[in-house]
Amino acid sequence: MCDIAYVIATSTSRGCMMSWRDTTYVGFHGGDWTPSRRSEVDAVATLTHGRDGLVWDLPSRRAPRGLTGNTLHPAILDQTIFEWFFNTIAPTRHVIGVNTPFGWPMEFRSFLDGGMPSPIPHVDDTSANPVLFRESDRFAEELLGVEPDSMLHHADSVTKMHTVMRILRERVNAHVAFIGRASNGTWYDLDTLIVETDAFCADFSSAFKKTRRELFARINKELVANGKPRLKVPEKVALASALIALGLDQAICDPVESNTLYLVPDGLLPVGDVQPTRHHTYADIFHADNLNADEESEWKKHIDRKRIQYEGFPTYPIDKKKLERWVKKKQKS
Repeated sequence: MCDIAYVIATSTSRGCMMSWRDTTYVGFHGGDWTPSRRSEVDAVATLTHGRDGLVWDLPSRRAPRGLTGNTLHPAILDQTIFEWFFNTIAPTRHVIGVNTPFGWPMEFRSFLDGGMPSPIPHVDDTSANPVLFRESDRFAEELLGVEPDSMLHHADSVTKMHTVMRILRERVNAHVAFIGRASNGTWYDLDTLIVETDAFCADFSSAFKKTRRELFARINKELVANGKPRLKVPEKVALASALIALGLDQAICDPVESNTLYLVPDGLLPVGDVQPTRHHTYADIFHADNLNADEESEWKKHIDRKRIQYEGFPTYPIDKKKLERWVKKKQKS
């Protein structure tokens, strides 16, 4: 078996654990600018820690009349997101999971400027197209065996959610994790963190899938008991995004031994978060002594900080055994 460094932090600050317990985890499902189907509408969900477990809420169901389904439209954020989360007397720490790509393939910009796709993909290898797919898409395909959606599939909601994130950065100093320059201060000192989540890939984690299924069953039971409609697909995605954000935050702030891991791009945590925890950096995986020269060259693009900073980096829970099998397969190939 390959030697992967599963490093567990030996100490955790009390302040970090307290902020984790007091944090509101928000999930955004960003729909289209002008939704025409139920699957294209916006949804917002929250999870907080209560005495008896997770406390859930669906703020998007309380949107002002006429705004339901468009709660994340940049033109009405003052009537929704800022009203719900940021216009309060006592500010609360928020970690927001957004189920949309945070960046674009690096080669996409040069292609728009007149360049040729490089390399030109083979006919039978769609995801190799450097203009339409990010490295994180190819990584997920290698790791989980899933066929990724192209950026054209996401383009409508991506441009909308990028606008929303820019507004949050300007107005509440939100830190968008793993893209661009990392903020000063430690992860848990920041009031508003935004992470890219992938609810589809998260379902390949057996532990996450079990937790998500139990949470949805409990919420649907409570909704039906109160005469409310059951969860819609966008709401399920928003809740899953909030659950992923919670898992990542716990992995960084309150590390414990676990069979579920979160990958973190090396060097892209905010200043001060330098101690490895239950999350794993790409540097942990791609040790030079684990890969031969050709493999190291092939996979260096996956740990290229410049690429990740431009393309974004989705976070989702990964079963440790899946990661071990993947690295072992790369060594043998």
